[in-house]
Amino acid sequence: MIDVYMERFEHPYLFALIPAAGVFFAAAVGATAIGTDFVAGFLSLYASVMLVLCALGYGTIALFSFSTKYLRRWRIQRSDFE
Repeated sequence: MIDVYMERFEHPYLFALIPAAGVFFAAAVGATAIGTDFVAGFLSLYASVMLVLCALGYGTIALFSFSTKYLRRWRIQRSDFE
């Protein structure tokens, strides 16, 4: 059942957050050059949140993958069919 969730939630949209965050960060640098610090702060905060969400998403995917492999290995070790 965990494999079904792995296939469903592992998608390229999570990886698309990285270039989008780069675009927002570049826009924040441009807004700082223009002199609108409030807009630059908002854009850099939004870019930081996008990167944190990407890291949490891939961390969760890695955790599901590791726990699935460990659970499968544990079940095989405890089974009587060897």
